[in-house]
Amino acid sequence: MGAAFYISLERQIEDVDPLDMDGKAVCRASEALEVLAGRLKVAPLMSFFSADPTRAADFSEEDPGDLPPRSYFAAEDGLKTVRALCNHLRAHPDSVPDGDEALVDLFEFEKILARAVEEDVRWHLAGDA
Repeated sequence: MGAAFYISLERQIEDVDPLDMDGKAVCRASEALEVLAGRLKVAPLMSFFSADPTRAADFSEEDPGDLPPRSYFAAEDGLKTVRALCNHLRAHPDSVPDGDEALVDLFEFEKILARAVEEDVRWHLAGDA
């Protein structure tokens, strides 16, 4: 199956299911996308990462009480990052590993975040192993 990143919304939006996307290519390319975000002067995707402390404790040796609480972020902020990455990868798909596939995932992120902006719903980046 493989690790994947996906968007977790603070509340459900009608006709939007963030789990319908794949997210594996963005996960595989995450380190290169972090570097690229820095070059493009936008917040890195991982700056939007958050998880339920109880669930995160399943993957670490930390006590859930020692982990930070789940956070949500303004969809506009994530959309700015995703659009910058999309624009760059459209022109330079080979600039990151799995660039073409990561671009497909990022287009899905863009659609979901654009709807989240319209609906004033906050989000965070989540992962699944």
